[in-house]
Amino acid sequence: NLPLEEKNLSLFSSIKKEKKSSAEEDILGELEKIIGEVQTARPRLKKEEGESKLKSQDLQAILDITQAVNSTLVLDDILQIVMKRAIELLKAERGFLMLLDEEGKLQFKTAHNIAKESLTQEDFKISMSIANQVAQMGQSVFTSDALQDGRFANQKSIVELNLRSIMCVPLKSKEKIIGIVYVDNSTQANVFVQSDLHLFELFASQAAIAIENAQLYQSLLELKIYNENVVNRTPIGIIVVDQNFN
Repeated sequence: NLPLEEKNLSLFSSIKKEKKSSAEEDILGELEKIIGEVQTARPRLKKEEGESKLKSQDLQAILDITQAVNSTLVLDDILQIVMKRAIELLKAERGFLMLLDEEGKLQFKTAHNIAKESLTQEDFKISMSIANQVAQMGQSVFTSDALQDGRFANQKSIVELNLRSIMCVPLKSKEKIIGIVYVDNSTQANVFVQSDLHLFELFASQAAIAIENAQLYQSLLELKIYNENVVNRTPIGIIVVDQNFN
């Protein structure tokens, strides 16, 4: 008989496989809904192929996140996939993914800059006022030119970093905010358009599912390791059984 903690891990994996098909169907349905909402306004729609089709890279980005939800439980891998695809999708210069810690404060988890292979501490300067607002309120923020936007033009970080195009969306799972995804551009205004926000929000919703699954799996692994250490350090024998005494 398997120890209880290994049964938990096995059960988690089997449930995940069973939900895979239904999850993919739900995502496709959600994609169709989003496409219907933005098809008249979105500049990246391919008119010659019909108003219900997005450019292949847009759909591919969402499908990549869907695959991440169903194919890996390694948190670091998921974070890298999310950030890289967000930058590619939105043509941003920089991107940052931040998660809330136990005290409710945002912590940088991954970052990407298309102009640099390695980042310094200076590269992690963003508009924290926008990031914190999104994390606290759970509502996305979009500006095509922050320096000309009355909401942000007088903010110190916006002026010092010369930030122009900014989008920041919450990472939500079952209405619980677990972090944010932030992208910006300091060299050009109007890089992002309002309709991009719909796609970015869908992107973030799939990312949040992947991240929460990975965090749950990591917690189960830590529990497994802890239980094994307890058994190894205990001089007497311990038998682990489930509710049916197996």
